[in-house]
Amino acid sequence: MQQSFVENPTLSQQLFELLDVVFPDLGLSQIAHSVRALGTSWEAVSTPFMCLENGKAIAHVGVLELPLWIAGKPVTVGAIHGVCVHPDYRRRGYYRQCMTAALKYYRDRYQTLILTTGQPALYEPFGFRVMPEHAFTASCNSRSTHNGFRVLNLQAANDQQILHRLLQDRRPVSQILGVLPEETVFLFNEIYIGLTH
Repeated sequence: MQQSFVENPTLSQQLFELLDVVFPDLGLSQIAHSVRALGTSWEAVSTPFMCLENGKAIAHVGVLELPLWIAGKPVTVGAIHGVCVHPDYRRRGYYRQCMTAALKYYRDRYQTLILTTGQPALYEPFGFRVMPEHAFTASCNSRSTHNGFRVLNLQAANDQQILHRLLQDRRPVSQILGVLPEETVFLFNEIYIGLTH
């Protein structure tokens, strides 16, 4: 069930074909391509648990390592992501096979596994429970001066260097709960937000 992007070079293409079928409006292949252009990749941080049939990916559960700051201490958790089953293969147990294999593999590696979903009922049979989320925002006035804030242009090499440096040196926003340096997840989210907003 556990696969390797390194050992199977065609796996990445198979996975993104599946993701684009299941989530056609998200443009995940395009986002992955943009993230690679910035010097990192989904494949470098994710461990895939997949069902394949005749060289075609039909189900996937991905797990990545996510360093967090929780209650004043660094904690590394596993993050479940990219969960999907091809529409033609649903209701045959492939999702359960992938999820069971992922949970078994990571049971002794992390204190907890997390995921973000709009369909929590799908994951509750596996022991996941709903935790409320909160979003905090603050406004920032920029006067576009030399010392002011500006939006980084991810197409510009100089701005890419600035972003990589800032992501490597960043500290969590909160001592209660915050994400430690995790460049790939940040870039994937930023590119997704840029494409959809």
